[in-house]
Amino acid sequence: MPKLGLEMEQGTVLEWYLEEGEAVTEGNVLLEVESEKSIGEVEAREDGLLRLVAVTEDETVTPGTPIGIVAAESEDITDLEAEFGDTNGDADAGEFYSEGHEADDEAPASTAAGTMGAATETAGAETAGNGAGETDTTDGTSSEVKASPRAKRRAEETGVALASVEGSGPGGAVTADDVDAAASEADEGDADRTDAGETAAEVTGATAGNDTEDDAEAAASTELHPQAEALLHDLSAAGIAPLYRQSVPEARATYRDLCIADGEPEPVERAADGSVPGPDGPVPIRVYDPGESEGNDAEGGDARSSDARARPVLAFFHGGGWMTGDRTTHDGVCRALANTSATTVVSVEYRRAPEHPFPAALEDCYAVTTWLAGGPDFGAVDPELGDVEIDPGRVAVGGDSAGGTLAAGVALLARDRGESFPCHQLLAYPATDHRFDTESYTENANGYFVTRDDMERFWDTYLEVDADGRHPYASPLRAADPEGLAPATVLTCGFDPLRDDGRAYADRLAEADVPVERVAYPDMIHGFLTMLADPEWERAHEAISVLGDELHRAFEA
Repeated sequence: MPKLGLEMEQGTVLEWYLEEGEAVTEGNVLLEVESEKSIGEVEAREDGLLRLVAVTEDETVTPGTPIGIVAAESEDITDLEAEFGDTNGDADAGEFYSEGHEADDEAPASTAAGTMGAATETAGAETAGNGAGETDTTDGTSSEVKASPRAKRRAEETGVALASVEGSGPGGAVTADDVDAAASEADEGDADRTDAGETAAEVTGATAGNDTEDDAEAAASTELHPQAEALLHDLSAAGIAPLYRQSVPEARATYRDLCIADGEPEPVERAADGSVPGPDGPVPIRVYDPGESEGNDAEGGDARSSDARARPVLAFFHGGGWMTGDRTTHDGVCRALANTSATTVVSVEYRRAPEHPFPAALEDCYAVTTWLAGGPDFGAVDPELGDVEIDPGRVAVGGDSAGGTLAAGVALLARDRGESFPCHQLLAYPATDHRFDTESYTENANGYFVTRDDMERFWDTYLEVDADGRHPYASPLRAADPEGLAPATVLTCGFDPLRDDGRAYADRLAEADVPVERVAYPDMIHGFLTMLADPEWERAHEAISVLGDELHRAFEA
């Protein structure tokens, strides 16, 4: 049973699309699986025949349980059948964590390499000995405890010893609810225990401005932030396969689980879904109205306007390698940016690859930005937004990762077409060039969540042909002349394959006399802006505050 997301603890086979004995081609959808949070399809990872169906429809098993065998007709599968009781972890799980930061014990490789879902087999609730799932016994020895990654995080946050908790999950695994129940019964002394990841912010954690220290040099002397380190340990322990090895449905489910927090989101005055006309049909959007929120004080205390009329607006494009992500994965980021900057935020759910390769996503993002610059009637999106007005002269574009690439592409396209928008570009760890030979791609190739292999897969999925990667609307760094582009804020992370992409683009803009502000987090990994809750990272909140200030200054310029 493949693991369709970080917190999946069991899966139910809904339907097999093939029968035993039928021919299978790599990429064929074999079956449909339902987890606690989503429904996904499982694709074949090799050619052959569906030799055995071991888990039938409506059966529920834990992740890592072999559910069938795909093999050549002449292949002896006796040994594979014997492995069906084994639920060892994925050999590739440790790729989330690099040398020098890896979990204490490697997850054992599955010997049933030909079984279905082998590339995403996990240890389920088993730990990998990284400390989160180990507790000291009374005689000083260490014993492993079955616990979900979320339960381990909750145990760290509450100070609950996992060994003392009776698990109610599959195979007796401890769940987050079990930990919360135990925490509620703990004595008051337990409440004083602190989260191991809540380390005070380092002075070198964030620098801004054109005269900032080069973040590559800073990264060489900066350690990975403890909260990032803890997440990477959890991913390794959970046995989540690297995204580049997952099918598109699996990768999308995993990304959603990583980005979407449990619990109530940060409140805004109003948030409503709708759509606007696009080049190939309606483009879904979500509008965030901060209402009378003043946001953070800018420049040491000037309270931001609470006037809900004629606000500036940010068109936000989500990250996810142009292949994963949607309005929901970045809901928390958009809410926080709206509140912090007192800005209307419009999140764009553009068409994704591989179903819609370049330039489909860019065309959707440009269409929404053009719509905003025309002074639209938000009441047509949702009647509750009828009194929301924006200033069409203050339209900014922004996004993280692939969304940052799209934002830069929209700015280039608008300039080339003689438009007056956008007034600012907010680019968080963007991919700016279809190449993989920078120092940061070498230094951070593996082990820091997003890997070089992930990026190669994302680009291959996004581009219909390699030649498209040379187009400046796909690779903004290749623009012949950046002169006349909108001012920009470029955020980079030290432990990120894309660090040098962002740095190079900021340099290119500055050389063309385009105003650019650089924000560097040398101790952070790619994607950290979404870590605003479950897990909640101090750096993410710091960065949202900084970006909000940057937007405010840009709109007031």
